[in-house]
Amino acid sequence: MVANSIQAANKPYEDKGITKPLVVQSATTDVPGQIRQIQTLMNQGVDAILVDVNSPNALNPILNQAVARGIKVIAFDNMTDNPKVVNLGISQAARGATAAKFMADQMGGKGNMVIVGGQAGAPASDDRDNAVKKVIADQYPDIKIVQTLNGNWDLTTGNQVMSTYLASHPTVNGVFTQDGGQAHGVLQALVNSGIKPLPAVNGEDTAGWVKYADQVMQKNPGWKPFTDFSLPVVGADALEVAVRLLQGKTLNPSEVAPGNQLIVPQPVTINPDNFDHWLSIAKTKPDSFTLSPPPMSAAEIDKWFNS
Repeated sequence: MVANSIQAANKPYEDKGITKPLVVQSATTDVPGQIRQIQTLMNQGVDAILVDVNSPNALNPILNQAVARGIKVIAFDNMTDNPKVVNLGISQAARGATAAKFMADQMGGKGNMVIVGGQAGAPASDDRDNAVKKVIADQYPDIKIVQTLNGNWDLTTGNQVMSTYLASHPTVNGVFTQDGGQAHGVLQALVNSGIKPLPAVNGEDTAGWVKYADQVMQKNPGWKPFTDFSLPVVGADALEVAVRLLQGKTLNPSEVAPGNQLIVPQPVTINPDNFDHWLSIAKTKPDSFTLSPPPMSAAEIDKWFNS
């Protein structure tokens, strides 16, 4: 869906002759693979590179080479610690903190919590996990984080690591997990374990998770759904920023956070108050479909730039 959103954002510019068709490189899970992809794009003479990095700093040398060639580089979703590139995304720390507070309240402010992070070392995953740990440590002294696992943003892996842990540690009151499919797998593992009451656990913004959460609620009175949006449309936002930079526009320093970051406003969450709305949409979509609010408007993007 990320690539689709970028393609959709580019089409109006392409139709007007402002941009050319995008050169899309498929996702690679390791740093060497991303380095090769970026080098290929540089060799092809692109004017801008949008990249969802899997390390906050390991790609800095190749990204610096791109910047030195005059290529506009925008790291979106997973942001870098490189101030030479434009870093764009939602606050992953805010996502983690919001979910942590919801679950801690559902736990009654006490009990054992497990963290199932995404891909170890990935900036977005680490930022969310660290935010959860901070919220719990600072505000909920009676909640103990008893284990941190990794689900690699994968349904099967999330299910396996949670099931394995529960087999020998059945006393779990809450689980913070991440999206990418793994939240669905974690919830399945909790349900299949037979734990009563069902632990508080956050979810993800896929149609499949929302439909499954509806079934879980019907069989577990008192359990409440919650998820924050992964916002795949930040790729479209990144495309809009790249076009403006290529048109010669400059960022307004007052709108740029430390680290040359552009922070996309955190959208609404899927929660008990609006769950029926998102369920009605999810029922019309395949399980793999990612629910999302729309991209930022042109006016909102323009606020990041000098007039």
